[in-house]
Amino acid sequence: MNGHSGRLLVDCPECAKVDGWQTATGLRFAAQNIRHEAETEADIDLAELCQWTVDTHYPDPKNNNHCVACGERWYQDVNIGPLQCLAFIEVRIQNNFWVMRKVWKIREKWKAHL
Repeated sequence: MNGHSGRLLVDCPECAKVDGWQTATGLRFAAQNIRHEAETEADIDLAELCQWTVDTHYPDPKNNNHCVACGERWYQDVNIGPLQCLAFIEVRIQNNFWVMRKVWKIREKWKAHL
C-alpha cells in the first residue's frame, strides 16, 4: 500500500471521487488526508476511525452538550476552542501521532541525503 503517492491531495483523481472532504476541516479532513497517504492497513484503519468519530461523536445542545454517541459531557479544548468528548480527543491524539510519524520519516529521508 503506497497511498496515492506522487500527487498532492488536491490534485489526486482518486480523492476527487470522494465527496465532501474538500471543504472539510478537523478530523473529517484528516481522514481523507490519511487515506490519501496511507502506507499500511493501520493507516486506513485510523482514517476510518477519524471519519467514524466525527460522524458519530458530537454534542447534543438539547442534552446539555453531552455526546450523542458516548453520553460524555463535551469539554472546552483551550487550544482549538470547540467542545469535545474524551473519545473525540483520543482520536485527535492518534491523528497527531500519525502526523508525527510522517514527519519523522521525512526527516530520516533528508538526513540520509545530507
